[in-house]
Amino acid sequence: MVRKSTEDPTRIWSFRITEITSPMEDVDLQYRMRYSCHNDLVAVELERRYTFRAYRSTLPEYAVVEQPYLELKKQRDAVREEIKLIRQKSRTRVETPEQNARVAALNAELKKQDVFLKIAAKKVSGDLGLVAVGKEADEVAKAATKAILDDYAARGLTWGTRALVVQELQAAKNAERDPKIHPWDNSGRIGLQLQGKNLSEEMVASGKHIASEQKRLRAMTKELGKKSKVVESFAERLLKMKQDRYAQKTPENRGLPISGLADDTRLQIVVPPEIAYQAASTRRGDRRRAARTTMKMRIGSTPKNAPIWMECKVTMHRQLPADGIIKWAWIRKKMLGTHEIYHLQLIIEAPSFEQKIAVADRMEAIAVDVGWRVREKNVLRIAYLVDTAGNRKEILLPTSIVEKLKHADSLRGKEDDAFNAIQDRLMEWIGLNKPILPAWFQDTFQFLAQSRSSKNLAWNVREWGRRRFAGDTLIYEEMTAWRRQFLHLYEWETNERAKAMGERKNFFRHVGLDLARSAHNVLLEDFKLAKIVENAQPEEDDDNPQTQRHNRVMSAISEFRQAIASACSAWRSTLWKLPAAYTTQDCHACHQEKDKHSKWDAAPAIVHTCQEKCGKTWDQDYNASMNLLGAWLRSRRTNRAA
Repeated sequence: MVRKSTEDPTRIWSFRITEITSPMEDVDLQYRMRYSCHNDLVAVELERRYTFRAYRSTLPEYAVVEQPYLELKKQRDAVREEIKLIRQKSRTRVETPEQNARVAALNAELKKQDVFLKIAAKKVSGDLGLVAVGKEADEVAKAATKAILDDYAARGLTWGTRALVVQELQAAKNAERDPKIHPWDNSGRIGLQLQGKNLSEEMVASGKHIASEQKRLRAMTKELGKKSKVVESFAERLLKMKQDRYAQKTPENRGLPISGLADDTRLQIVVPPEIAYQAASTRRGDRRRAARTTMKMRIGSTPKNAPIWMECKVTMHRQLPADGIIKWAWIRKKMLGTHEIYHLQLIIEAPSFEQKIAVADRMEAIAVDVGWRVREKNVLRIAYLVDTAGNRKEILLPTSIVEKLKHADSLRGKEDDAFNAIQDRLMEWIGLNKPILPAWFQDTFQFLAQSRSSKNLAWNVREWGRRRFAGDTLIYEEMTAWRRQFLHLYEWETNERAKAMGERKNFFRHVGLDLARSAHNVLLEDFKLAKIVENAQPEEDDDNPQTQRHNRVMSAISEFRQAIASACSAWRSTLWKLPAAYTTQDCHACHQEKDKHSKWDAAPAIVHTCQEKCGKTWDQDYNASMNLLGAWLRSRRTNRAA
């Protein structure tokens, strides 16, 4: 996999595919193989982790701490299952105070035990046997991974798609939690990495010579020491070689130039005419029609090495940069309701992407406290910001977006109500008509009482229609009526939600651009979103966590933070992530720090009065933003003084 070798800005552009004109058999096969390849590699990674942990559990110093921890965890999980069973029987969220208290006590003990477990893991990390087992597990996993990739290559999975799967697996490895084996959801991406044409023999020879010379000069520089007078001349020669080597990386050798899209053997796009992008002199309808073009991406080869193309009709709604180099191309597939949606996504590198803005037009820093708070009906605050010029502002999610998301939720509620009603009706009918039910019917609906999936039931009703039997006329008509209503509501809900999420993403991008263009430095809190987005456990029976989770999903904090990071990268603003601890609790006015054992409850109200020293009243999010800005300014002064 080729790493980024230039400083030119990179963008990911996405274009809607309106139709796939090539046979779908080859395309579907690529998506299926990509899915199974991903799960096979995840299984290898899980086996590697389990092998390491199994041996670590045999070490006495670790086992003596791990066993009590596992026992407590087992007890807690048993109580949680008990809570779930109680609620399944009543089919409502009933109160379980006794079980909740037991889970709370076990969680407190687990938290204490977890500290000792981490200390024990650190102590045994240098054990020679554990190190050897870890290395052996790594080698076994590496060999198994190579064998799996070679097998899928022989079966026809393209090299670019295999590289995408490896990328996803690497991201999962770097995460704290174990990767998961995903069920087939009819989504994914297939693609290719465009590495450019082969270098000439002269360039290869020159490149090898430069690399060996650089290695020799670095060794000599290290041997002579930093104070030697000849180091400067060596540094100049190294810089010259680096420049010469980059000069060899011509656009043709760094990827696929936009000018080469017409006749490339991997990716071909018919670039739309200029009229498609002349907004001032052309009607919108004419521009849209002119932007519709064709695309071909190679997804395999014949035995004679001729390309197998995936041919599509695509709408190029934005003009490709003339100086652009395409590094990656993939086709992403996802489900929207009951329909398959395809997008062509290109990773493009171009000097023209560089954004320039006068230094005088930008302030020094902006501090952004990201979080969600309900201000009033359909008004959701997602951030509060202050800057070095003394400005302050709250960022509110537009009411229209909130209303659309709530409308989608209301449609989901109607789906659930109809599902519960038809589920009860079908269970009642099955109980009264067991003698006439065929074996396949009983197998299909044996877990109907535990099911919570409307889509699965709709699928089973469809299969039922192909295998009718005597005595099912009335109930089948009821089920088909429910299925028609469900599909209607489901399509409505998913499209409404997709539109709202698209508008929200566009809003986040504009806010991120405003922040990046306004300041040289953007300050955010450094906290792990994974801990915030965890679902409530069964013992959390209060309605408040559900409401908070709903507002968190609606505000999409992770997507907002990513939009800010992308804008800072594009506009060369520095993104700082500062410690988030006690930014809301500590008073920015008197700098009175709250003791962690006496912190006040921030949930009941947004406005708080400092009770420790100054008595001033402030908005919690404004206070957090001021603390972020103050911490950054103090660190800057300290660094300058040093």
